[in-house]
Amino acid sequence: MELICCYLFELSLTELSAVGVAASLRCAAAVRLVRQLLRMQRLRTTTPSPDVFISPDNASVIDDWPETLTRSIGYEDTSQLRAMCLVYLRALMRFRAGGASCAEKYEAAFHKFSNRGYQCIAQSSTVQSCLYEVVESSLCSVSTSSSTSQSS
Repeated sequence: MELICCYLFELSLTELSAVGVAASLRCAAAVRLVRQLLRMQRLRTTTPSPDVFISPDNASVIDDWPETLTRSIGYEDTSQLRAMCLVYLRALMRFRAGGASCAEKYEAAFHKFSNRGYQCIAQSSTVQSCLYEVVESSLCSVSTSSSTSQSS
């Protein structure tokens, strides 16, 4: 999980929308998104990914942002946190879609996290086989519903 978070964090270094965002918020968003990717992967497959180890006590349910993370990391699951998750997710989507400009922008991070020293995490099934559109829809719908309830 830590390596995927680091990979996302490095992808965001080239994102203008991440400029000025506190590093602690960017780290928290990486943790939230990775937890969601792992949960989606668990729903898709009956066997856990060999790329990412999850302890047996967390094997059945992975909550996107449990109360313990709010207390330990210091961020609640707000629209600001989810917006940063979307920055990461859309960077992954652009890189997967390809194109010369995207390849150049994300190539260094991809190659770094594709080597064995980083357990080839950029090529892991958690990152590569994700249904990004489903995750994006989920993040957007949660953002919309919470902003609607906050304005009431």
